[in-house]
Amino acid sequence: MLGDAAIEKYRLIAVIVGLTVLVMFLVPNRTKIGLLIRAGVENREMVEALGYRIRRLFVLVFAAGSALAGLGGVMWGLYKETLTAATGGRPWS
Repeated sequence: MLGDAAIEKYRLIAVIVGLTVLVMFLVPNRTKIGLLIRAGVENREMVEALGYRIRRLFVLVFAAGSALAGLGGVMWGLYKETLTAATGGRPWS
C-alpha cells in the first residue's frame, strides 16, 4: 500500500528495472565510455594505439548485454508467475 493506492510488487520492480535500463541506454549515447565503444567498433587499432584496452571494454559490453538478457528472463518469469524447466521451450502464450 502506498497511501490509498495498492501497488503490486511486480509493477514496482518493473519501474525500477525500467529506470535501470534507461541509464544503460544513456551510457553508450552520452558518455566517454560510449564514445570509446563506438570508436572501437569503427577502428579498433586506433583506439588501442591511444592506450585503451578495447578488448576489456568489449567484454564488459558483452557482459552487460548478457545481464540484460537474463534480466528479461527474470521479468518474464515474474510476469507469468510460474517457471518450469520447459518454460523456454514453449511457444509464447
